[in-house]
Order: sequence, then C-alpha cells, then structure tokens
Amino acid sequence: MSKSATNLSVRQRMFCRHVAQGMSQRKSAIEAGYADSVSTSDTAYKLMKKPEIQQEIERVSREIEREQRVSLAHHVARMQDLSQKAEDAGQYGSAIQAEHYAGKVSRLYVDQAHVISEKRESPEVIIERLNKLIES
Repeated sequence: MSKSATNLSVRQRMFCRHVAQGMSQRKSAIEAGYADSVSTSDTAYKLMKKPEIQQEIERVSREIEREQRVSLAHHVARMQDLSQKAEDAGQYGSAIQAEHYAGKVSRLYVDQAHVISEKRESPEVIIERLNKLIES
C-alpha cells in the first residue's frame, strides 16, 4: 500500500475501491459507510477532490486491471492446453472449439449482426400482380 493510502481511513479506502470497480461516486460513498442522504453526493464530490483519494483510485484501478490480465492469460492458456489435449486424443471438433473460445476471450473475433430490410408487398397486391400476368 502506498504512503498516501495509509493516511486514508477505512471508509475512504472502501470508497476508492468501489469507484475503481466502476460504481458511481454517490453509490460508492453509501457502500463505504457514508450516510445515505441528500449530502452524500457532496461528500463523494469532496472526496474526489482530494489528491490522495485520486491516487488511491488509480492504484486500485491498476491492481484490478493487473488481476484481470492474469485471469485472462490463465484462461487463454487453459483453453489452449485443453485444445492440445483434445487434438492429441483425435477430438478435432473439441480442439477447434477450445481454440475458438481462446480467440474469442482474447478479442480476436468480433461478433457481427446485420439487419436486412426487405420491402414486402401485401398479399392483395401480389394476387393483383399475378392476375395481371395471367390475363396477359
């Protein structure tokens, strides 16, 4: 823990952790134990103005990011290991699927959706057009 973090109260450190995890400042203040009242937003605003609070939020954010990277790296490595074992066992479909998931969590693939609109004629219009063709 940094020197500035040791000067923070437990509530302030909890506030920083909640903000770093993406919670709103007001909700972070409430979750950290500050009273839920009209002035809670003011309390959160004042906390955010303090340089030591900002430093702690940045530190915790980097810590969270590092943990997520480690988790992602472990997950991808595990999927690749399972893929290799499946391939060694002759289970190529499973091997491909494991590789696909490893690529997906690594953001190598982008899911795309396409919207296609078609002009649809009413049944009456279609029947009228068919009748004209028959009469011709």
